[in-house]
Amino acid sequence: DNATPIVMNVTPVEDNENVELSLYSGNDDMVYPLLSLKADGVISVVSNLLPQAMNQICFSWFSGDFEQALQAQTRVVPLVRALFSEVSPIPCKHAMELLGLCSGELRLPLIPAGENTQAMLKKALTDLGDKITEDEKASIQAAIDKLKEKGFEISNVKSDANLSQISVTTKYSYIFCVF
Repeated sequence: DNATPIVMNVTPVEDNENVELSLYSGNDDMVYPLLSLKADGVISVVSNLLPQAMNQICFSWFSGDFEQALQAQTRVVPLVRALFSEVSPIPCKHAMELLGLCSGELRLPLIPAGENTQAMLKKALTDLGDKITEDEKASIQAAIDKLKEKGFEISNVKSDANLSQISVTTKYSYIFCVF
């Protein structure tokens, strides 16, 4: 009933074939351990910024490359720590601003991330080397422009590394586009 990362609370249900239950990690730092306990995936904060990072963990695991999955999980730990160094979603919004995915404008009750959090996020993102290029920004902007032409008022944008999937938050809805 909470997202406390206690792996001992997770018990495999494979012994009971009458139970259909999907298990997802709700903690970005616990994806690998929960996949090892037969979780089906993750509901992730990191995916808001770097969906390819979480995809790599899960894809590697489900492809049987457990070492690669562990390495991918280990690589995102500093970012996870930074994203949860303050009340969510404040750090995530600042990280999106650093990546050029939003303006950084906040509405109350949100306040700007503290200096320590900002430094942690900048270092974690720089260390990951996941910067959105100008070409990627142009592709995202083209997709946003298409949505604006359809009358959508855009307030937040994020995409995967290949720009094949873009999610957009509007005033009244959340849109997930696959190109």
